[in-house]
Amino acid sequence: MTLRARTTKPTSLRTRLRRSLDSEERQQAVVTALFALAIAAIVLILLGVVGLAFYNENIRPLARVGSVEIGPQQLKDRIELEQWRINREASRLTQAKINNEIDQATLTQRQGLLDQRADALLTTGLDGLVDIMYQSQLAAADGLTVDEAEIDARIADEYAGVERRHVFAIIVTPATAADAAPSVAQRHAALEKAVAAMAALESGRPFEDVAREFSTDASAAHGGDIGFITEIGAPDTNWGERVFEVELGGTTAIVRGQDGAYRIGKVTEITPAGEQPGLREDLRKLVSDASLRDLMRYELAVDHLRDKITDEALVQSPEQVRVANIYIDGLFSGDPEDAQGEVNYSEIAYAPGDDLEVAPLLPAEDVAWENARVEAQAAFDELNALTAGEVRAEQFRDKALDVSDSPSGEDGGAVGFV
Repeated sequence: MTLRARTTKPTSLRTRLRRSLDSEERQQAVVTALFALAIAAIVLILLGVVGLAFYNENIRPLARVGSVEIGPQQLKDRIELEQWRINREASRLTQAKINNEIDQATLTQRQGLLDQRADALLTTGLDGLVDIMYQSQLAAADGLTVDEAEIDARIADEYAGVERRHVFAIIVTPATAADAAPSVAQRHAALEKAVAAMAALESGRPFEDVAREFSTDASAAHGGDIGFITEIGAPDTNWGERVFEVELGGTTAIVRGQDGAYRIGKVTEITPAGEQPGLREDLRKLVSDASLRDLMRYELAVDHLRDKITDEALVQSPEQVRVANIYIDGLFSGDPEDAQGEVNYSEIAYAPGDDLEVAPLLPAEDVAWENARVEAQAAFDELNALTAGEVRAEQFRDKALDVSDSPSGEDGGAVGFV
């Protein structure tokens, strides 16, 4: 047998080129596929980030009140509503200054308070929303309800323009030396004079006659007539609120103003204000109608609860009247008995005759009880007008140090956990 070597034909140039191109194409395809996968991964990561951001900003619960969760949109709507209210009041203050209803000092002071409210919104907005939602749940548990007509009326009030009222006033200012703060005795003398004026009105005497006899204001010469005023243009914020709450022909209780004067007001004419153009449209751009109605429902429920508590307190005969800020946020004192719970609170005590020990011995008809009640109500009105939590707390401490008849006044009214 003859063996013969098999000759191998050399690979042609064309074949080698084709094989080389096939290899490069495969490599390119792999690179392209990996690149596409990388892009897809990046897109998925971006979508995840966007989704997480959307969840955090629009869906993630910020707090829970009972069984109800508070979402970011609810908080945003609450802050938008409060900021809209601040802007509305700022605009009206400016117009009041233009109309010479207030002076520059008043404008600056009230604008400063509005600025404090606006600055506090971002830090206290959630706490405020939790507070009204919690109180509304307490109201519901107590059988208090809010109907749709009430909500409609509250929303109409939000959109209403500036109402004007013709007011008569009895104003009793404590007698002091120039630039000197009134003493306790001087304040009490002024209060007793205001109480005497109220007693005269309750006996049936005409308001004008009582104003001429008891009022220390220049308007006394005109029977207390101070003309038409707006709530913003009232000489005192607390008193202005009371004047614009009473019905036509109604008379306010005694109100101690921020300037220390005691005032009684009577409304003889009302020029109602229709809806102010632009307010409804501006708010609708910020808050949906449904969300606005929910917020109004919460606020009305809180009003009903406070009215009920106040009415129940007034039918009793407490030994002293207290105005307190109560902070409920879990246990802070370290008490291991969680089920028992604790409340940390502060107080301002107004005792008849400024004496807590003697107060229980005084008869119920003693005028000192009424004096204490009026002073306590005035302090409550003053503090309640401050919506910024930090500002209210500071004013509360200062007032407790200055006027409280309780030993806790030395600590700014702080009682501690009980």
